[in-house]
Amino acid sequence: MTTNTSEAVDSKTLGPVRSRPRSMTDLPPWIGGLTVTMMFLATGVLITYTLLPLPGQESLGSWNYVASAAIYVASMRLPRLIRRLMKNSLS
Repeated sequence: MTTNTSEAVDSKTLGPVRSRPRSMTDLPPWIGGLTVTMMFLATGVLITYTLLPLPGQESLGSWNYVASAAIYVASMRLPRLIRRLMKNSLS
């Protein structure tokens, strides 16, 4: 005896099909460019400080490493923050 249900069934788990979780592809396309630019900026701060210091950069001393790490962490957190803001605005 079969029952007629309107739910789709996943053939692998024999359970209901769940909606796809939001992924990074749901973000606007400019986020990827901004993330890559911020990573290059963090790398540029390290390279210019260690190999060819710019004027005024030597006065920051070890804070150049902190600035580079902060830019890198921000480049990783920015897409997640924007995705969270988009999710909250859609709800």
